[in-house]
Amino acid sequence: MDFSAPPRTATRSVARSGGSQRAGGCLAIPPSFAPDGGATGAISGTAFPSPSTVTFTVNANASGLAAGTYGPFAITFTNSDTGQGTQTRTATLTVNPPPSPALQVIPTSNIFLAGNQGALPPSSFPYALSATTSTINYSISGVPNCLTPSSTSGNVSSPGTTVTFTVNANANSLAPGTYGPTTITFTSGTGQGTQTRTATLTVNPPALQVTPASGSTASGTHGGSFSPSSFRYSLNSTFGSVKYSITAPSWLTASPVSATVTTSARTITFTVNSKARSLGPNTYTDNIGFNNTTNNQGNTTRAATLVVNPKQYKLSVTASPTADGTVSGAGTFAEGSSRRRATRSPCPAPVPR
Repeated sequence: MDFSAPPRTATRSVARSGGSQRAGGCLAIPPSFAPDGGATGAISGTAFPSPSTVTFTVNANASGLAAGTYGPFAITFTNSDTGQGTQTRTATLTVNPPPSPALQVIPTSNIFLAGNQGALPPSSFPYALSATTSTINYSISGVPNCLTPSSTSGNVSSPGTTVTFTVNANANSLAPGTYGPTTITFTSGTGQGTQTRTATLTVNPPALQVTPASGSTASGTHGGSFSPSSFRYSLNSTFGSVKYSITAPSWLTASPVSATVTTSARTITFTVNSKARSLGPNTYTDNIGFNNTTNNQGNTTRAATLVVNPKQYKLSVTASPTADGTVSGAGTFAEGSSRRRATRSPCPAPVPR
């Protein structure tokens, strides 16, 4: 019998083989398994041909034992009448040491933070530390210098404690880029439950913004004026300042074509220039490029369309003198349309008198 995890019981059936006579018996057992925990180490009774059950229960004595293995102890089943059938069983008790407390860290998620250069949002990230049992020492290492922990070492019990990581002033001095992931280690004093989290910081550079998001369209007659003759876009930076430059179709002039913008909007005017008047009838589509020459953040385009309509020509024809007949073929015709011909219709012959 092996009792390694109390409470445990074991049963054995005791009987006399053959006939109806009874047999007396005495069981020698170790004190930790005695029914009353006494020191006699023996119980006795009478067995009949039909089985009689004896139950062995781990008692209170076992709870006071130090960690270790006890036994094997011999339990003797003695036939005190005839000595026939006397036999033994063994009992072994293993007392395991209490488990070492382990460190618990909640939540399991990592630290992620993103913000604009020099203006990262105030942020903090709490983690709850506790011990599975009893108390445990802990230490925290590997914290990036843009975070300040409320504690780097100490001891915790089952109720636990909270360690908060706060974004500090060092973060606002970082250049644009992604920092990390950096491994933060929560070390358990017992070695049980040591674990890690990562911290990643993204510092955004200033970006160029352009409004409105729509494109522009101008139209007019070949060689003539166009409407609208100009249109505007507003440029600004998300924070700080950026330099910009503009590329435009040959028939548009941007002013100013390059400069520096801040968070205050700057108006850029695009004017349909004289080159548009030399373009033949057609629809011309191109892109206006808005370029952030500081860091390329926010580079974008807007569509620009120019519709050049053909000129309209009016043709009038008359016969002179009118007595000679009539002429047809007059009307309004678009530039580039097919040729027109004026046709003379003679007057009717005079009626003889």
